[in-house]
Amino acid sequence: MRSLMGFCCPVVVLLFMAGTGEAATIWTGPSTVFTKPAFADWTQPENQDRLTDNVWITRQDSMGIYNIKQETFYTHNDSPADTEWAYGSAANWPSLTFTNWEAWASNFPPGTVGQAAVLH
Repeated sequence: MRSLMGFCCPVVVLLFMAGTGEAATIWTGPSTVFTKPAFADWTQPENQDRLTDNVWITRQDSMGIYNIKQETFYTHNDSPADTEWAYGSAANWPSLTFTNWEAWASNFPPGTVGQAAVLH
């Protein structure tokens, strides 16, 4: 997989109640942009997006993003753990199709840079 130095993707967070399929909380704040400078220490909080108590997005110096709160490294087709992704706006969440991060990125994460995404 290609390195994603300086990976950046705007994300709107949409939180769901586990297993119910109904929204518990819909984010109404500003979009979140994940950025991590090349070769920055991914274990440091300033290089993580701590979206919830259980979802802390980061990436190492190569490979994809992962949830450092639940994983120690990126795992092909599984990371980031406890997340699903869709292109679009949280305002349209009922019509969005959510999938894992790698499938959402069409196996080419650099193509997601600058794309609006919704995460739940």
